[in-house]
Amino acid sequence: MEIKTVNLTKVMGSNFSLQPLNLDIQGPGMVGYLGPNGAGKTTTLKLFTNLISPSGGEVFIDGVNVHEDPVSAMKHVSALIEDPEPYNYYSVKEFLLFVGSIKELSKSVAMEQINKYAAMFHIENLNLRIKKLSKGNRRKVMIAAVLMGNSDIILLDEPSDGLDPIESKIFRNMLNELKKTKLILMSSHLMFEVAETCDRIILLNRGRVIASDATSEIIKMMGGDRIGPNELEGAFFKYIGDDS
Repeated sequence: MEIKTVNLTKVMGSNFSLQPLNLDIQGPGMVGYLGPNGAGKTTTLKLFTNLISPSGGEVFIDGVNVHEDPVSAMKHVSALIEDPEPYNYYSVKEFLLFVGSIKELSKSVAMEQINKYAAMFHIENLNLRIKKLSKGNRRKVMIAAVLMGNSDIILLDEPSDGLDPIESKIFRNMLNELKKTKLILMSSHLMFEVAETCDRIILLNRGRVIASDATSEIIKMMGGDRIGPNELEGAFFKYIGDDS
């Protein structure tokens, strides 16, 4: 399980959205991808999944070039980026069965997983049309879609947006289990979420990496003596302030 970038760049207009990026992220484990708005986090994830093309450089997933052979590269990757919308006229069950078929799950296995995540995230009516769901419930359906199957690599872009506190806690507990056998890369603005789940942090600002280390080391370098949201927030502000 590996995501590797070589001099990866993306130019938007006359400005760098992402400056030459060289990363080697290996799993299993969970990595927090942090930075202020506009730092380039979502752009990076889109490049990782071939949603946009790079201005230069390359991305490799498990040794396969994402932009030369996206089908092979993405075969064992599942991603939730920005705010994707499930198909409005499908029911929840129809949509998730469709996702299961894409992931080559049998109908029985797909239904087993659908029922599991529906119970976990309190999705009460699987026959309800997507268009009738609230924003939070749509988000839960998309999280279930991402978690279905057995992907080795999971990419998450602010995944807890729209979840209530109980569901967020359930989701964090699930991530802590999944990271034992998978590589998870998550962007987030929620310091408690990152502190509770991420083993390592990559800190991005103005399109470039300004820190990359174990979560405990990032906090320790800023004078903290424990891993917690307040300590991580202090480290974040210090790094970003020093880079301004």
